[in-house]
Amino acid sequence: MTDTPDTPQPEPPAKRGRPKLKRLAVERGPLRQRLREREPTIREEQEHANFVYQPFENINPLHIDTEILRSIEHDYGYRLQWNAETVLGQPQEQAMASHKRNGFQEVRKGSFGGLLDYLCDREGRIAKDGLVLMARPAQIDDMARTYERKAARRAIEDMKRKHSDEGVKSACRAAVAIKRRANTIAIAQASSVWKSRSADHGADHRQLSRP
Repeated sequence: MTDTPDTPQPEPPAKRGRPKLKRLAVERGPLRQRLREREPTIREEQEHANFVYQPFENINPLHIDTEILRSIEHDYGYRLQWNAETVLGQPQEQAMASHKRNGFQEVRKGSFGGLLDYLCDREGRIAKDGLVLMARPAQIDDMARTYERKAARRAIEDMKRKHSDEGVKSACRAAVAIKRRANTIAIAQASSVWKSRSADHGADHRQLSRP
């Protein structure tokens, strides 16, 4: 019996990618103690003792103290108003020109004895979210408000008059529609009666013509 030489076995193909690392199990302690297990410090106890709950309050960024407004009107004879300078980034040039024609002036730093300087920005203007603070004399403001009240009253009267006229017209249209419907029903009834009478007359004529 002859010995056969051992044939070499083919090597398995190498796997692609990075070899996987074996992670060793390491016992680790907790990173931090739980809140219930940890004792509060002296500082935390003092903060909790002096804590005062403050509910959420929606603060109007355009609010100006009424005492300041009264003082400006009484001492300087001006009234303030926020006017839209830009809307969605678009400048309102025509509206601002109209405001200036009607007596408005932009309030700047130092106006009215510095009562509004706390609202000014670095450029000395008082502007928030596209609105700019402007002022005009109280007499002109009274004239503008009187005109606006009259215009609103005229608009309400026109609306009432329009509604009353439309109510009369709608009632007339309803009456005409009812009358037309009644005439249609009457014509239909008369036609049916005429047809029944014609049928009866024809039957009588046929009976008389028989020998």
